[in-house]
Amino acid sequence: MIRFHESLAPLMEPIGHVRQHPDNPNNGDVDAIATSMQINGVFTPVIAQQSTGYILAGNHRYAALLMLNQTQIPVVWLNVDDTQARKIMLADNRTAQLAEIDLMALGEMLEEMNALDPMLGLIGTGYDTEYLERLRGMQMDEPLDFDENEFAKQRGSNGPITCPSCGHEFGGKR
Repeated sequence: MIRFHESLAPLMEPIGHVRQHPDNPNNGDVDAIATSMQINGVFTPVIAQQSTGYILAGNHRYAALLMLNQTQIPVVWLNVDDTQARKIMLADNRTAQLAEIDLMALGEMLEEMNALDPMLGLIGTGYDTEYLERLRGMQMDEPLDFDENEFAKQRGSNGPITCPSCGHEFGGKR
């Protein structure tokens, strides 16, 4: 059973009232979102265009809820035209991508989260112990401003991981 944060109760709608935006260029990790929902519950509504029912923000939350066989979804409806709707969708996608991750702070937080709950560890955070191990293996005196997306792409490889900023190699599946 998926828990919805109590403050979302007034926003709940049948899930069939919304649908994914057909022009959304993002491909999110629906499995990671579903895992987060199972562990943390649902705490964010989707944002949808009132006239079309298209989701402008939260397309992958919607997909995760469908995957989890949910019949309800929290929705904030916006009365905007199609052009504004697309701008909102694109801005939501892009502004998340523009975030810069402080890997030192992230590593510290992941270490803390991993230690706080030995049973679940990092499950539900979107990170895993392999990622944490790779962060531990980095030289902390080296620059940590490498491309997070490039790092994530290399995660599944069997060879060593190369930091695009400094060239440091680390890891590789054992």
